[in-house]
Amino acid sequence: MEDRAVTRFYTAAHIHRAMQRMHEADSALRERIASQGDDQTVNFIELDGGNIVPCSPAKILASNITTLRGHRRILPVGFQTDYKTRLQAVTAAVDARLRALGPFPADGEAPPPYEIALDDALSLLDLVAPTFSEFEPGYEDTWNLDEYKGILRHLLISAKGQTHDKMYLLVRTGRNLSRVHSDAAHTEFADSPDTARTESAVAKTFAQNVPVLMMIRQNGAEAQYWRGCPFWWPVILTPANTRTTLFAHNR
Repeated sequence: MEDRAVTRFYTAAHIHRAMQRMHEADSALRERIASQGDDQTVNFIELDGGNIVPCSPAKILASNITTLRGHRRILPVGFQTDYKTRLQAVTAAVDARLRALGPFPADGEAPPPYEIALDDALSLLDLVAPTFSEFEPGYEDTWNLDEYKGILRHLLISAKGQTHDKMYLLVRTGRNLSRVHSDAAHTEFADSPDTARTESAVAKTFAQNVPVLMMIRQNGAEAQYWRGCPFWWPVILTPANTRTTLFAHNR
């Protein structure tokens, strides 16, 4: 441990992402094995024709994986938005859909999450999907529309052994998060449109048995290295009681 301060590891972005995924899966499995509860089961699933189905551990070993566990945030990272000429229509469509579903906060307002049907959440993901036009190398696996929709279905079906058709939606507007965080050594891409002390803290109180979909409206200014157009950034928060699940996806 005393050598960590003088140790550096340099690698390509896609290798770093692969190592992150392996670490997440390994940590989740170790925690599950060490847990004192009666149920130490781990699920192995994959996407098949838009549906989540069981798969063998061998399939997990041969695939990229997403680890699902309690209060895990799932969101696209390392992306650039589409150009303003196309993105304006996408953002306007999401605006209209959210206004039809429930309270639409003004900038700075923070209404609590409210219930929506699963189909409404899936339609929001469909609408927002064209926002993400480019990804930096190594971050392509952070967004896949079919996977996100499959994950929401799985989380609702597996919630305490029951099938639910309702989940929560949290909406925020007027954000100005920069696309990148740079220092003298390297550049990191923003991954916290939902701040830990505000949106995430509120969402966690609701995400006990069902997931929360957070929709965060960024102003997308060029000064923050976006393309000068507002856009919506979706974040899925898994329920607290999510059973440890390894989700295989081929790339």
